[in-house]
Amino acid sequence: MEIIKKLTMDFSRQTLPLRVDAVQGDGALWLEFNLLSDGELWEIPTGTSVMVRYCLSVGTGGEYDTVDGQRAWQRQGNILRIAIAPQVCSAPGETALQVVLLQDGKQISTFPVQIYVAKAVSGSGEPENYTNLSQWLKYNTVDGELSLGLIEDRLEALEAASATHVTAEDVRQMIGDDPWGTEAYAGEMEDVDA
Repeated sequence: MEIIKKLTMDFSRQTLPLRVDAVQGDGALWLEFNLLSDGELWEIPTGTSVMVRYCLSVGTGGEYDTVDGQRAWQRQGNILRIAIAPQVCSAPGETALQVVLLQDGKQISTFPVQIYVAKAVSGSGEPENYTNLSQWLKYNTVDGELSLGLIEDRLEALEAASATHVTAEDVRQMIGDDPWGTEAYAGEMEDVDA
C-alpha cells in the first residue's frame, strides 16, 4: 500500500511553493519528482546518490537516504521517487523537505517542499458528555410516540446533570415546533387549548 504524490521541480526557478498534504503518522507516502532545468527534462546522471533533509514544525529534523533498511529513492531518466520516512510526518504542522542529489563531491538541491501534516484523530479515550441518541429516544417516548414535554423534562435533567447548555428551545430549533406535521391537519383537529 502506497500513495504517490507527483510534483514537477525545475532547478532553474521556483515558480510556486510546492505543497503536499499528509496526516500525522502516515508512513506509505512517496513523492515523485519530474525534474526539469529551465523547462527542459533534466536527466539524473548515473552514479548520483540522494539524501533527503527535513525540518519538522517543532524545530527538529534530520536527513536520511534509507527507510526500513531499503534505499529511500528510485530514479529513472528525469523521474525521481522519494520515500517519505515516517518521522517526516510525526508532528502536525508544516514540515520542510528538501532533496539533495550528490555526485563527485558536488550537490544540487531541490527547492523546499512544504508538507502540511494534519493532526491525526485520536480514537482512544472516553468521550465526554456523550448521549446515545437511540437510547435517549427510547426512553423519551410515551406509548411509542415522541413526547415533547417528556423531552423537555429530560433535557432539563440532562442539562443540570452534565452542565451542558442544551435547552428545550435548542431542541425545538433542531426538530421544529411541529415535528409530527400536525399543522397540516389543523383544520381537521379540534383545538385542545380552547
